[in-house]
Amino acid sequence: MTDNLDQLKAIVLGWGDQDGLKEISGYEKRLRDLAERDKVLELPGVKEWYDYLNTHISIINISLQNDRRLTETERSAMFQVRDICEKFTSMMDGKEREGIENTIKQLLDDAMAKDAS
Repeated sequence: MTDNLDQLKAIVLGWGDQDGLKEISGYEKRLRDLAERDKVLELPGVKEWYDYLNTHISIINISLQNDRRLTETERSAMFQVRDICEKFTSMMDGKEREGIENTIKQLLDDAMAKDAS
């Protein structure tokens, strides 16, 4: 992915677009931050916690789908717990990185098309 980012940076630098360079710097910083966060997920305690939350989410989903005896209060509480678990797991699931990489790829494609014309 850094190849795409480097190519995009070179094109935008050639244009002399300072606002574009600031935007690219923002993407670089976000990717560095995500790389640091990925390192944290590799720590044994954090990995176990992450796996536990994902397992808990699955159990809650199964209960919400299959246990018809749950009261509205119980269902509401389970939804709240699931939402909290999902909030924490979403910080480590890689979707943000994927979104940034897709944005960079799209910006590079657009820049290359603009440069070619």
